[in-house]
Amino acid sequence: FYNYVIKDNAGTQVSTYSGASDNVDPYSSIGLCKYPPFATPPLNYVIPALTDSAVYIWESYLKSIPDLNNYNDTIRFYQKFYNYYAYDDGTAEAGYGLIGGSQKLAIRYTLNVADTLRAIQLYFNPLITNAITYSFRLAVWSNNGGVPGTMIYQDSVVKPVYDIGENQFHTYRLNNPALLLSPGTYFFGWVQNTSDLLNVGFDLNNNSLSNTFISVSNVWQPSNFKGSVMLRPVFGEQFSIAGIHGQKASNFDFEVYPNPAQDKLNINLNDRFKLGSIHVSMIDMYGKVVWTENNFTAESIDVSQLAQGLYFLKIAGENSNSIIKRVAVVR
Repeated sequence: FYNYVIKDNAGTQVSTYSGASDNVDPYSSIGLCKYPPFATPPLNYVIPALTDSAVYIWESYLKSIPDLNNYNDTIRFYQKFYNYYAYDDGTAEAGYGLIGGSQKLAIRYTLNVADTLRAIQLYFNPLITNAITYSFRLAVWSNNGGVPGTMIYQDSVVKPVYDIGENQFHTYRLNNPALLLSPGTYFFGWVQNTSDLLNVGFDLNNNSLSNTFISVSNVWQPSNFKGSVMLRPVFGEQFSIAGIHGQKASNFDFEVYPNPAQDKLNINLNDRFKLGSIHVSMIDMYGKVVWTENNFTAESIDVSQLAQGLYFLKIAGENSNSIIKRVAVVR
């Protein structure tokens, strides 16, 4: 029997469907539910308006009688609603880059509503060579019949930054912190200042070939490689991220230690943060809030009950001032 479940941000089942039965042939390379009407199960669920990031889980599992090995009968898809657009799954199996000065790369995304572009995230695969001399400019292009058109924004010259840990994106905050984009299609990417290969992370599990374009000798053409460049445009309200320095981050900041933590996570708030009520949340890597407290007045958080792994510690003060820092819990 085929069964389907949708779980919301709190892990609650919001839609279920127990499908019809079908034979599963041994060593079959053909997907299950391959014949109508089972190929499109009637899971009709409208996601409500979200006020923050969220993750919905789609599960598909087999239920056989008897079920001798129930650990290998379920597949899951995580639909993430964050403040960025992405085609990649967050893991690099390869690297992508352009060789030659003034070459450009652009990735197509479509905005359904007007929103403010705040930053662009990139993940760079580590290189053996010294990348300190490599440089590029982040850029945004309009849509010209399905290919990049007029450049509507170009940022200042930056260099690759390698954050600690595997597959860790670096967030480049734009110099123009209020680039409002109307609904429509845009292209986000970079213009190289040097001829060196930037070696940006490349996800081979998700193919966005049709949305990736390169410019050679000022002529745009589709990319030739199947996969997704790990580049993510970040939208929404003004934010602060660990490792990104600016006026907002310096005025409203905090220290967290030890990191990694085993039992207790100490928090030292900036004096500006202490003016008014404080809201603190621990968010797992799937976007689920695992702990939260309003009017936070303590100096530490008990993390002894949390599973080992990476989390985001979000502290929000009055007037929507907030900072997110990555922390690790070990056992």
